Amino acid sequence: MNGKNSFIDYIILSEKIKKDLINNYDYIEWLYRFTEVYRSFSTNSWLYQKNALNQTDLENVKLLPLFFSAVCEYYNNNLFPLYSNGFTSAISIKYKEVFFEIWILVGQETRTFIKREKYCSLPIFVDFEDIVNKVEAKDYKLKLEKLNTLKALMTDMKTLNVPFNFIKEIMDSYTQN
Repeated sequence: MNGKNSFIDYIILSEKIKKDLINNYDYIEWLYRFTEVYRSFSTNSWLYQKNALNQTDLENVKLLPLFFSAVCEYYNNNLFPLYSNGFTSAISIKYKEVFFEIWILVGQETRTFIKREKYCSLPIFVDFEDIVNKVEAKDYKLKLEKLNTLKALMTDMKTLNVPFNFIKEIMDSYTQN
C-alpha cells in the first residue's frame, strides 16, 4: 500500500509543479536567461557532467519535461494541434522576442529537448503571456462547435449502421498530408 500512496503523492506533486511552472514567470524567465548561454540542450545534456551547472540550473533543467507537459495541456485545452511524427512530439512557445521549441523523444529512454530560436519553425506556437493569463484561443469556440457537429454526425452514422471502415477511410483521406 505504501508504494501506491507514494505514486499517488508523486502524481499530485507533479501536477502542482506543472501548475506552478505556467502560473508565473519564474521558470520561463530562468529558461530565457539560461538559453542565452545554452541555446539548445536536452534533459540528458549534463547527465554525466552534473558539476558543470549549479544546483538551481540542474534542478530547472530536470523540470523541462513537466514544463513541456503543462504547455501541452494548454495546447490540448485550446484545441491546438501538437506537432508529432510517431516518436517525437513538439511545441513552440513565444516569450518576449524568442521562440522556444521543445520536443520530447520517446523510445528506449525519454528525452526532452529545447532550442531557442529567433523564428518559429513549427506550424503553430503559443505566446507564454496567453498561457500564464489563461487566455482562450481565438477560434476555440468555433473548433468546439465543429467537433460537436462531427460528433452528432458520427452518432447518426452509428445509428444508421454505417460500417466503421467507410467512416475511417473518409477521415483518413482528410488527415493525410
